[in-house]
Parts: sequence; C-alpha cells; structure tokens
Amino acid sequence: KNEERKNIRRYFTGRKKKVSLWAVEKVWASVADVAVVPLQDILGLGSKARMNIPGTASGNWGWRLKTKQFTNNHIHLLKKLNKKYNR
Repeated sequence: KNEERKNIRRYFTGRKKKVSLWAVEKVWASVADVAVVPLQDILGLGSKARMNIPGTASGNWGWRLKTKQFTNNHIHLLKKLNKKYNR
C-alpha cells in the first residue's frame, strides 16, 4: 500500500491537493465523453466511506450522503472543473 501511494505521489508531482482530488481532476481532464467518480472521492472521505467491499456478502451499499457533507466548496470545485475541462 505504501508503494502504491508513492507511485501516485510521483504521478502527481508538484500538486498540493489531496490524492483523491488529484484523481478526480484527472478523470475530469480525460478525453472520455463521460466523467464519473464516487461522491466519496469528491468529499475526500477515504476508505471508511466505501460502498462495496468485493468478496463480502453483507454490509455493502450502506453509505449515505449526509445533508451537510456536500458544501458550497464542493459545488465550487465541480463548477471549476466543469468549466476548465468543458464538461
């Protein structure tokens, strides 16, 4: 896991954002027609907010967005990315 993190940080050299936000921006910057990321990544919630753990029969799909989790900062971020990458 530490090696994966090192590789990610090398890929995103010079960035000061959280890794999850770096990944979100890379998805938005792609040439794909549609950009889809889990809301948990936009919110920066980490692995505790996973919706599904492969190979696990129970306890999946229980995460729910709480009203105050999605803030004006998140809206601003998505607007900025949509404008920057013409989405």
